[in-house]
Amino acid sequence: MANNAFYKRMWDEVLHKGFWEGDIWNLVLSGEIRCHHLNISTVRDESLEPQYYVGMLQAVHFMAQHDSLTGLANRSMLMEQLERHLVLAKRHGRGVALL
Repeated sequence: MANNAFYKRMWDEVLHKGFWEGDIWNLVLSGEIRCHHLNISTVRDESLEPQYYVGMLQAVHFMAQHDSLTGLANRSMLMEQLERHLVLAKRHGRGVALL
């Protein structure tokens, strides 16, 4: 029932304000449950009547590690990958180069 209350509040906001933005949990094709950021906007006709709704879904983990404009990895992603490779190099007695 909590899901029903959540979606009711979400749609009440879309209908009254014309938009909604927040995080939702989605079941993806792999069977995993992932957090996504969702934006829903109302598209209106010339008489300002709702015509349809547009939603944009983004994976939160991707957003946290990539630049929103370019889609390139950001500093957070670099540090995570560097730490992982340093641990692996130490474990296997190898070096790491960073350019």
